[in-house]
Amino acid sequence: MTTPTTVSHQALAREILQRELAVEVSNISHLGYSRSNFVYKVVLSEPTREAHHGSRKPGTVEIPKDTTRLIIRFFKPFDTFNEGVRAENIVAAMTVARSAMADSALHTIVPQVYGWSSGKEEPSGEAWVLEEYISGTNFGDDFHTLPSHKQHAILAQFAEVVKAFQDYNFPETVKAFGGLAFNADGNVCSFSKLATTQEAFELPPCSTMVFPKFPSQLAQVGALRSSTIDGADAFSRVHWLIQDLVPWHLFDPTILEIQTPEQLEEARKEVEITLGKYLDSWGF
Repeated sequence: MTTPTTVSHQALAREILQRELAVEVSNISHLGYSRSNFVYKVVLSEPTREAHHGSRKPGTVEIPKDTTRLIIRFFKPFDTFNEGVRAENIVAAMTVARSAMADSALHTIVPQVYGWSSGKEEPSGEAWVLEEYISGTNFGDDFHTLPSHKQHAILAQFAEVVKAFQDYNFPETVKAFGGLAFNADGNVCSFSKLATTQEAFELPPCSTMVFPKFPSQLAQVGALRSSTIDGADAFSRVHWLIQDLVPWHLFDPTILEIQTPEQLEEARKEVEITLGKYLDSWGF
């Protein structure tokens, strides 16, 4: 079913591509559900005739000659997040990720960014990010259906990514936890007003729970593991406390719209029960 939001974003995507790259669009398709983004695959009417660097904003590169497909990302509104900040944060985080992966054989897994906007100068007020299209399948959907030798190979690559991030030294301009942004010189810097960079690239503590063989893969590449990191258990417990007490579905406008008052009340009661269990386990 086509919604008004889908129609408006598709029209907006065509407008942005015409303005930024002077290209015509053959087709735009929505890439399924995402709780925080509207993501579209864009097929151009013809390949780009030459390399082109539009806005030249920090974190962007020129779009290559003969490009035929792109990704454009818009952001779902959240009361706790500013869409413009989220756009800049994700581009800055991708910049860091590419730097961390630069010496890895897997360096191409982080898409290049061709343009982005916080929405401040957009007539629509919408923030957006224009990215390289990288073909592939959804890791989360397909992994558990794969034969064990393919799972092993994927986890080995996943371990290489973790190792690359552990070895990476952030630039001196990143001095605090929180979100990322660009400073006046175009360098990635800390932006503490954003609560988290999880949207961009976080390896949650559950990874070794979902993939029990993952610790051995981490050990093989010399990466730190939960068992070798002081305080990892405490960090994991705090992480899950936050996740359990402030579940995302109680703050996602898309989910809230389809929930009845009774369902929302039931969800709140479940959180109350969960809090009680935590307090009991701590002796309160």
